[in-house]
Amino acid sequence: MDSSEKRTTVATFVLLALGIGFTCSIMFAPGVLGFTETTSVSDDGLTIDVTYTDRDLDPSYDETSATILYLADGASTVQGSGASVYNDVITITDEGTYVVSGSLSDGQIVIYAGESDKVQLVLDGVTISCSDNPAIYVAQADKVFITLAEGSVNTLEDGSEYISTIDAKEAKATIYSRSDLTLNGQGTLIVTGNYLHAIASQGDLVITGGTYVLTAVGDGLHGKESVKIYDGTITITAGDEGIQSDQTDDEEKGFVSIDGGSITITSTGDGIEAVTVLRVAGGEIDITTGEGSGTVISGNSGFTGSVPDMTTMPVSSDINMTSDLNMTRPSFDGNMTANMGGGQGFAPDSGTTTTTDDGVSAKGLKANELVLISGGTITLDCEDDGIHSNGDITISGGTFSIASGDDGMHADDDLVIDAGSITVTQSYEGLEGSNITINGGQIDITSTDDGMNAGGGADSSGFMMMGGGGFDTDTFTSTVTGSSDLPTLTINGGVISVFSTSGDGVDSNGDITINGGTLFVEANNNGNSAIDAGTESGGTCVVNGGTVLAVGSLSMAEGFASSSGQPSLMYNFDTSAASGTTISLTDASGNVLLTYTPSISFNSVIISMPDMAIGSTYTLAIGSIVESITLNETAGSYGTTSYGMMGGGGFSRW
Repeated sequence: MDSSEKRTTVATFVLLALGIGFTCSIMFAPGVLGFTETTSVSDDGLTIDVTYTDRDLDPSYDETSATILYLADGASTVQGSGASVYNDVITITDEGTYVVSGSLSDGQIVIYAGESDKVQLVLDGVTISCSDNPAIYVAQADKVFITLAEGSVNTLEDGSEYISTIDAKEAKATIYSRSDLTLNGQGTLIVTGNYLHAIASQGDLVITGGTYVLTAVGDGLHGKESVKIYDGTITITAGDEGIQSDQTDDEEKGFVSIDGGSITITSTGDGIEAVTVLRVAGGEIDITTGEGSGTVISGNSGFTGSVPDMTTMPVSSDINMTSDLNMTRPSFDGNMTANMGGGQGFAPDSGTTTTTDDGVSAKGLKANELVLISGGTITLDCEDDGIHSNGDITISGGTFSIASGDDGMHADDDLVIDAGSITVTQSYEGLEGSNITINGGQIDITSTDDGMNAGGGADSSGFMMMGGGGFDTDTFTSTVTGSSDLPTLTINGGVISVFSTSGDGVDSNGDITINGGTLFVEANNNGNSAIDAGTESGGTCVVNGGTVLAVGSLSMAEGFASSSGQPSLMYNFDTSAASGTTISLTDASGNVLLTYTPSISFNSVIISMPDMAIGSTYTLAIGSIVESITLNETAGSYGTTSYGMMGGGGFSRW
């Protein structure tokens, strides 16, 4: 590596990917994340290089010393050395900088340089169409830089059928490189891929600047070994994936890394797919896949649930109550009338439905091993999962708006959320993983089935369309490995609101453990539970800290276990309270500890708060129902029902 290609810095850190038995060492881009240098790398670690070279980031060139190429049908010229013209094919054979302008109606630029040569190709007002080959073809070089001259507009297009390339090999894109390829500059590049991809590299594909409008029958950007984006404005319309890296022969390749830029993708298949790791540290990403998320909720419109009164609620020191919760919900008429983009096949009252072809994957962000997101603004409208990993998902920052025809986020193994603002406006299940851990962040989930689901075994949720069709079902680690470990759903922090129209609010096929944070759950009064642990499988449901308020149906109501470290109460009653009925909890001194107004009807309420104490008396008001409750046990059940579930006295009415 010569001095022009040196890396300005290399910063690494070790990420322990929970539950899958390996340590990842991720090498970060200079100046992007501000990590200090460390050399901690596990011998069996997965190392991906997401740095950028000085030359990747520097689009400058010296036109006075460059070779000038002028394109014209039958009359192209070369001023300088290193290139030649034969008919309408311009061939570059030496290292150097080449500045290109003009147009070819059916021609091509070929780079066939030495294996150690670096070539900079500056596009300064170039239009090339090639009917049977790539418009720009890199047959051989160490690395090629395509620089978009400032203010220039460049247009490239290929045909729908290819013949063999000049070196008798197969090519797959309008810009196709067998070497590492970097695109930079401050101009515009418009690429149409009629054969397959718009831009593709058999090595690393890097974009550090410029404006790109890419249309392809296949992928918009395809980097066999990796795709790395530092900056730029990129608009992709793709018949397959928007961005993909699919190297399977090297565990340190096959990744996609995004540090910045503005990326808009409309794709039939996945928006962004990586065989190994998909990393997002910044930028603005807007993805629509397939037919979009479809119509989930039907019925009356315009109902707005009220935000809980956070100012009167005692909270533990680790809970940040300064963030506003978005508790505006779609209206619900008491019956399941939704049709997800698959879903359970319920008939809709009105509106559009989503249909899919067999075997189509139309996920927003997808990786086989790890999705790692630490920043950025991400908007997803997806026919399939919004964010999907066949391994783990780790979220440590960023702002998300997700509308999904299946899961908002799905991890076959571990889903971990440390921070970020996550809004799932539409989903079958909001968050799903073999194990789910929430340590922080602000999370707002709307789902037609479970809001959060920690599950083991094959998952047949979503895309069970009547009459056949649909996507592949999700799977979990325990199915593959035969592990006897129960799934876990653990909440240690964050402010979380969950609204489920026809499923459990918070569900685990194993354990549920709440140690901190703030959790509000609304599960429609239809026979599912606001909170549902896998007690039939030996799981437990405990609360040791934080604030919990959950409302739903008494018919399947499940409270916390007596082994909990923090007191809780569950209050059930026969006649459902209507949507818009206010719940309040007041202590013996008249201090209002909590107020909340659900947007659904309900006849079961679960409350746990840090200041609740055994032996203390509280007044619970649910509309006109007023009950004086003395907590005489850690997990108390109160109220009267016709189901014979509850003990204790009756209630009085205002």
